[in-house]
Amino acid sequence: LRAPSCSVRRCFAAAMGDRSVWEVIGGAASGGILVREDRSIKSAELPDRLSTGALVRQLELAGDRLHYELLSGTGPSKGWVSTKLKDKDLLVVTDKQPLGKPVLACFYSGGCTAAQGQRMLQGLVSRAKAEGYEDVLVLDHIGEAGYEDCPEFTDYCQRLLDRIDSRPEMKGRPVVAIGHSHGALGAYGLARCLGSRCLK
Repeated sequence: LRAPSCSVRRCFAAAMGDRSVWEVIGGAASGGILVREDRSIKSAELPDRLSTGALVRQLELAGDRLHYELLSGTGPSKGWVSTKLKDKDLLVVTDKQPLGKPVLACFYSGGCTAAQGQRMLQGLVSRAKAEGYEDVLVLDHIGEAGYEDCPEFTDYCQRLLDRIDSRPEMKGRPVVAIGHSHGALGAYGLARCLGSRCLK
């Protein structure tokens, strides 16, 4: 038996409606694939690309244009993408299931206390939630409560990961880590502990 052709898979996807899950397989060399606001290929481009490996749920399929909702990976939470570029597939229907939406882990600038850091990042947290991040954590620097007894940087990084996974709703989920100024060091350490779970 031969695998169904791409055109057959698209027909199946159209029939399945919004239950279909697609995987982004194109865009590896360009940081993901282009997303537009509307079905037309002349509509406005969104500022972020849809990451290679992302899983999306089909909302509407019009020829080679797919209206999607983001399930996993990074990029706009909704938008329109092309499933093909010339003869090359950019997305394919898949039976993979997402691990869940990514957790956003934020680190404030050095020189701030935990309370000051929380206040500093209030705007970022609010904007992230408005953009579709359901779970956002502001993580503290080494020396703050819960991290004051870490003998090595690696112990601190492991404790950051343990804090994320101590919450059942976050355990095992992918993570996007972001750090402001000196906070980039904590984000880098967490990313190393996360391995492939770190999306960005």
